[in-house]
Amino acid sequence: MDEAQVIALINSAFEDVPRPVKESITNCTCEECVEIRDDFAEQDPDDMDPDRMRYHSWDMSFLTFEARHYFLPGWMRLGIREPESAYSDAVIEHLLREEGRMEQDRGWEESGLYTPMQRKAISAILDLVRTRNGERHDEDLEAAWTRWSEQAGESGNEESEQSQLI
Repeated sequence: MDEAQVIALINSAFEDVPRPVKESITNCTCEECVEIRDDFAEQDPDDMDPDRMRYHSWDMSFLTFEARHYFLPGWMRLGIREPESAYSDAVIEHLLREEGRMEQDRGWEESGLYTPMQRKAISAILDLVRTRNGERHDEDLEAAWTRWSEQAGESGNEESEQSQLI
């Protein structure tokens, strides 16, 4: 898939995800989490100030499952539109979070919120990043792509979009 197709898939897959109310953006009341909650309250990911999205891209783990579910597509689209930025790296890191810690640190898929179409969209952006990387190997990217492509029902598909485009 090309960039426009992946963005269209993300938009379609996540269009019905409800915006979290302010009180359910974070579970913590520390200064950092209050700042995150205030910055994200009543916001749509695409309408947020890109500087605030960039500033908070490594703070995804502080969001509740519902808030991550809602804001993840914004970070994914920014990663596509600004490939030189660290948006995609932040998304990959958070998609790989280990399960079993406090709620905000558990794996993204643990919540059971992601539909098969959303998992496919996540797999598609990871495949797009793999394509952009070309021959450069990234262990975290490969681990995330393997995990999410299997969950999207694409396991056993050794021929990714990357190999089709080369």
